[in-house]
Amino acid sequence: MYPILKLTLVFMMCLPTLCLAALPDRIKADFATIEGHIIMPIGEEYLVDLDAANLHVGDILALLMPGEKVIDPVTKEVLGTLDVPKGFLQVVRIKSGYSYVTPMNTEVIPNNGDLVRRFSQVPTFFADVQGGHSDLYVNLKSELSQLDWLNPGDKNKALLFFTVENDKLTVTATEDILLQSYSMVTGQPVSPQMPFLQSTALSQSKPKEKFLEKTAKDILGIFSSSSRMDAPLPLTGFGTVKGQGQQGVWSSPLMEGQPVGLAVNDLDSDGKQEIAIAFDKKLLIARVEQGKFLQLAEIDIPTGQQLLSLDEIDLDNNGSSELYMTAVTDGKLSSLSVEYLNSSYQLNSMGVNWFLRSIELPGEGKVLIGQIMGEEDGFYGQPFKVKREGQQLIAGEKLNLPAGVNIYNFTPFTDEDNRVLYAVLSDTDYLKVITPGGLELWESDTYFGGTEVQFEHKTSSSIRDEEPPPVQIQTRLLHNPAGGILVAQNDGMRYFKRYRVYKNSRLISLSWNKHTLVENWRTIDLNGYLGDYTLADADNDGEAELILAVKTKHKVLNLQSDKSALFIYELTH
Repeated sequence: MYPILKLTLVFMMCLPTLCLAALPDRIKADFATIEGHIIMPIGEEYLVDLDAANLHVGDILALLMPGEKVIDPVTKEVLGTLDVPKGFLQVVRIKSGYSYVTPMNTEVIPNNGDLVRRFSQVPTFFADVQGGHSDLYVNLKSELSQLDWLNPGDKNKALLFFTVENDKLTVTATEDILLQSYSMVTGQPVSPQMPFLQSTALSQSKPKEKFLEKTAKDILGIFSSSSRMDAPLPLTGFGTVKGQGQQGVWSSPLMEGQPVGLAVNDLDSDGKQEIAIAFDKKLLIARVEQGKFLQLAEIDIPTGQQLLSLDEIDLDNNGSSELYMTAVTDGKLSSLSVEYLNSSYQLNSMGVNWFLRSIELPGEGKVLIGQIMGEEDGFYGQPFKVKREGQQLIAGEKLNLPAGVNIYNFTPFTDEDNRVLYAVLSDTDYLKVITPGGLELWESDTYFGGTEVQFEHKTSSSIRDEEPPPVQIQTRLLHNPAGGILVAQNDGMRYFKRYRVYKNSRLISLSWNKHTLVENWRTIDLNGYLGDYTLADADNDGEAELILAVKTKHKVLNLQSDKSALFIYELTH
């Protein structure tokens, strides 16, 4: 079954209209049919004999098989064949002279020499969100008749969507992949609003040693609570769930927004643990007691700012933790803090343009570290320790970290010989183990991490003519107090650097055996994007728990906002 974009939209049927404006030639060219052939398979992908002169990343190709011949009844000449699509392929990378495509249905198996045709007979829906554009729908159906335009109730699943909303015509493929956007004047599209997305190649690196997977042996119960999930959490070893019942996992009420950070500690010096959840546009502070979720404060972020990360640490040594947040405004960094003063939570601008993250350093404990953003690269120079003097943050001693490490993509750990090593997530979401000198000891052959938190990097045009890639804030890597590391694993679409959507996730505990990171346990698959997590006494029962912030529903245009929830698992010792 083809994946579908889950939208609740009003789909317009064809209505007769007079004096329609002509469809711009650019739209016709963007979706014109172009023929090519399958060259050969490469792993789970295939090569086609089309390149950047013909294709864009995200384009959909019909994989065709010859159908009934079309014969002129007078001359008996064969005019062609009624080619039938046996499946569809999507362009994922483009090279000089050829491109990589992947089947959109796992049952489709292309053969060498098979005919492919771009945007031919692709099931397509037109969505008019606000109404009043039936004439545009008529034009599109007439001028782009090679597409298979669907009506509401059709059994075929759409792979391509034309959507009119807020004076824009956007075209998306399945999994919400944006292909093109056109501005609208007097109800008709006039020009492309943005170029097609550029290709971002997936990593072709090879593992140093195959990643060892271990199936969990025990399925243990989860403590009961007032709010439950149906499935239990299978774990083994340290961190397994208490008890033998299968009551479910405690979950919070749904909250609006995308989670970008999570922190738990005593923030107001009352002896109880508070939970801080940072969303892209706001900060919530709550407490969980006796299974109840109590919201204590909601702090709005200044207009135009986007939160990127959240960490807690008692940097001024007054006995209660402060919250430190990295934020961005129009491509420029600005750090913020929140602390409990005079019986309320107060938001402060710290006046520095640094990335911030708290991390456990071997032999030192928790420290706050910072890093600056460069002109050409998102992360520049060595990270450094951050100190606080009054209301000011001060850059301190630099950390001597391996090249390629930024403050969000690593965690240090020690092996059984007490040597310091680093677990690092690469830009392409592979997990590595490297030495302080930069020697790579191991690399996974599967994806880890995966983030939906990013921003556009504004650089000087004198530095770089082409548009730089977005800066991505990788999901947290956490040192496990019992040894080894904790790492998120988000599954989803990774083809496009500027567009990442993850629909399933889990948290995995790994330990180092001198040769490879070995899996100790994992949570069950979560239906959503795992934004952040931590180990702390989240429910004020005196015991540490595993707490996860998960985006359970993704935003759909302006019709539905992101929805998120917290999940708490109680652990053994």
